[in-house]
Amino acid sequence: MEMTMIDFERIAKVLVERQLRVRPGEVVRVTGGPHNLEFVEEIALAVRKSGAFPMVEIGWASLAKRMINEVPDEMLKLGAPHLIDIEKMVDCSISVAPIDDPALLTGLDPEKSRLRAEAGMAVREAGVAKGARRIGIGFPTQAQARIYAIEFEDYHELFWSAVQADVDRIADTCHRIRERLVARRDVEIVAPGGCRLTFSIEKRRTNMDDGVISDEDLETGDITANLPFGEVYLAPIEESVEGEAIFPGVFHGGTRIEDLNLRFEGGRLTGSSARSNHKIFLDAMSKHTGDKDRLGEFGIGTNHEVHVPIGDNLLDEKIFGSIHLALGENRSYGGINSSSLHWDMIMLRPTVTIDGELLIDEGRFSF
Repeated sequence: MEMTMIDFERIAKVLVERQLRVRPGEVVRVTGGPHNLEFVEEIALAVRKSGAFPMVEIGWASLAKRMINEVPDEMLKLGAPHLIDIEKMVDCSISVAPIDDPALLTGLDPEKSRLRAEAGMAVREAGVAKGARRIGIGFPTQAQARIYAIEFEDYHELFWSAVQADVDRIADTCHRIRERLVARRDVEIVAPGGCRLTFSIEKRRTNMDDGVISDEDLETGDITANLPFGEVYLAPIEESVEGEAIFPGVFHGGTRIEDLNLRFEGGRLTGSSARSNHKIFLDAMSKHTGDKDRLGEFGIGTNHEVHVPIGDNLLDEKIFGSIHLALGENRSYGGINSSSLHWDMIMLRPTVTIDGELLIDEGRFSF
């Protein structure tokens, strides 16, 4: 298969001018990795052409791993005041996946990871307080394709088709869903495998990733987006979550956790199990701090170009008619969880009712 050539210059221009709506004089942090420098370069140039000022940061897996495993504990515990100053300075943040191979991050020391997460909380708090607009962007690689057991050519085409999906069509679907969530209360989710989860969304803000961070979004505090885009999401009332959520496949660090079952009582995660690699889940959870055991997000996928899950969360959570639930941090969504963790998990063919009215029937929208 001959892969489609991607016009990074055009995508960067749309991203900066239409989606993030960068303004003259703003400071825009642009992060990426060695594998996507061409895209990062076009984004930084588009930012500067808009009259704003790009601040480019490059990271990579081997450095990230060594900065945890090889740094003494007493150093990991130290805060980084200059990073707090940067958070206060930044008006927008554009992050292009800096890690090309998630498997390279296996073997992180859990205790050292936890220490680093604790030391970084002040930086995260500064970012939350500033309220900078943020967009997270995926980037398909050969290494990821091997992890997800998909041909790279197929992964490449699927991903970039989703990135360039019809904005107006996705926005229409998002608005239809939001109309059915605003001023509602009770959500029930039923899915194959025995999943039944309930929670309240009463008085919680309904957010849309419809391709644009609009003035209305800014007024309500909806300041985050993705590329690919296409979801409606909100923060459930944290203490209201009850029941079981079952996810057929959850990836972490290049490893697939099969049939992950999460059990909630009184809003807390009280138990978990998995058909395989349950220890991977437990180890990952142990590396984080704060409200990591509370549900932070309920999201609904609306990108009509995405239909088949491959294991890439940023792509899979946009699957048309799917839902995703996330543990941990959710304050930018309108919630109250404070955590170093935000872990999205995808659920296919769900049936979702809102105040007893059907919204999704086994993965098909009711409208």
